[in-house]
Amino acid sequence: MMDNFNKEEILNILIEILKSDDPTKNLTRLLSRTAEILEADAATIVIWTGNLGVFHSTVNIPPEIPLRGRILSPDRGGLDGRLFNNQERIWIQLSNYSKNMDALPVLKPANFYLAVGGIINIRQSELTATICFYYKERTKKFQEEELKYFPIILTQLGIAILNAHLQQEFLSISELNQETTNFLDILVNSNPDIIINLDVNGKIKLWNDVAEKVLKYSAHEIINKFLPLKKGENEEKFINFLSEARKGKFIQNQELIFVPKKDSMNHKLINELIVEVSIIPINNQKGELESLLLTGRDITKTKDLQTKLHESSLKLNQKNIALSIKEQQLSQAQKELITAEKLASIGSIISKLNHQINNPLMSLLSLISLSLDDIKDWEENHLNKEIIDENLLNIKKELQNQLNEAINQGNRIREVLKKVRYFSEIATEKHFRDNTNLLEVISQSLQNFKNSEYANHMDISFISELEIALVYGNFKQLQFVISALIENAILAIEFNKEKEIRGKIELVLKPINLNKRRFYRFEISDNGIGITPEQKEHLYDPFYSNWPSPEMHVGLSLAIVKLIAINHNAYITVCSQEEEDSMFFNFNIQRGTKFILDFPSI
Repeated sequence: MMDNFNKEEILNILIEILKSDDPTKNLTRLLSRTAEILEADAATIVIWTGNLGVFHSTVNIPPEIPLRGRILSPDRGGLDGRLFNNQERIWIQLSNYSKNMDALPVLKPANFYLAVGGIINIRQSELTATICFYYKERTKKFQEEELKYFPIILTQLGIAILNAHLQQEFLSISELNQETTNFLDILVNSNPDIIINLDVNGKIKLWNDVAEKVLKYSAHEIINKFLPLKKGENEEKFINFLSEARKGKFIQNQELIFVPKKDSMNHKLINELIVEVSIIPINNQKGELESLLLTGRDITKTKDLQTKLHESSLKLNQKNIALSIKEQQLSQAQKELITAEKLASIGSIISKLNHQINNPLMSLLSLISLSLDDIKDWEENHLNKEIIDENLLNIKKELQNQLNEAINQGNRIREVLKKVRYFSEIATEKHFRDNTNLLEVISQSLQNFKNSEYANHMDISFISELEIALVYGNFKQLQFVISALIENAILAIEFNKEKEIRGKIELVLKPINLNKRRFYRFEISDNGIGITPEQKEHLYDPFYSNWPSPEMHVGLSLAIVKLIAINHNAYITVCSQEEEDSMFFNFNIQRGTKFILDFPSI
């Protein structure tokens, strides 16, 4: 048996086995090699804790015998028990199969007959171990000479057991660490937030399941790489966060845009994700920065919802504004309707009044005319007489003056009634309408001004880039509007106290869009005396005049203009320098009044 080996050879063999990196495997390999040297059929090692032993390592025990891990009691009186109870003995052997073999119920079926074993006490670790070798065919007990190297074997096995025990403790600590790691993994991966651990350079060291689910990158794909961020300002923003975190600052609730992995199935790029992130610096025991913990939550849907809510709010506000405008327009339309009804009622009354006044007036004018003719005839008949009564001449002169004044006043009344009749006709819609070119209307009105006495001491200009401006209206009525507004501008200039300023009137015609509909805007500006807010309130009232000499103006022109505008579905507004609204005035018209009419186009 061991005669084939000397002490040094056995020691070298066993030491060589102990050089392996795995202490747990070393113990089994060493036990196996020792069994070969002792020519044993099987071997076991039992580690004792207190009064209980556990089969720790086995060699050549048949697989059907579940021996390893089995608990052994020293009270059974078997080999391991005797060794444990007689620790002063170097070795003990037993050959009484029926009574003294350890683990009788499990070893008996394997037909082991002889067993020899020894005990090892490892005081450094307070360990006790029993090593036993089993034989099936050997019946002769071992002599002391045969077991002279047994102590060497036990010593090397003791070293192997100690290494294995230390390895086991290390594994236990590792298992504890693993359990802690597993717990942390569960904690990290069960968290509803994205959790990413970064090194100080921003490279990924840990990537939890939520990050994988949201950003579509597996941990294997992304570890040791940089975050999949949108390039440009967004990436620069993260670099600034990283710089601040390196200084020990916490970054809280900041938004970054991440770019998820491209979908390999349909090659569609998943939308960018907005993630609200916080970054916490992690220091080691020395207080040195070790890593950065980034936590985040996908708020893309929340932001989308906020955006949609904001858009809905804007649309609602726009609708409210539109509704408010509609209400204002309705209110204005109602006012205009009331005005139109009032004007129509006035027009009806005036029509009757005109009829009642016109006939007597015509009779009066005829009688006065006849009287003047009679005076003329009388004068011709008495011119050759030498004596003319002086009183009679005075009477004649005075009567002639009075009759002339009567004629003037009668003509004025007739002019007033002419406008009243025109106002009545408009109020009762007696004028035909057709497609009308506003450019022609304005041109003809301007021609009338150029032929007037005011053309020499006033400048009037017309600005328009249009070639045609068709509206549905009555040419004469529209011409009245333009002419009346030009006349109003002339009067405003005439009554301007600053006579040294040359009068200027400017006409503009241009296309605009109102409420998604095309209009033609006509503007007329002057540098006259302007109007006050109080005057503006009554500007369109019939027979209202704000001129210093009211007898020069009847006060119906602007009322007719307003009525024509209403009948043509046009909007009319007026502003004056008195309102300090300079945005309405042309650079060349420094003060005065501006009328604006918006006519719907065809």
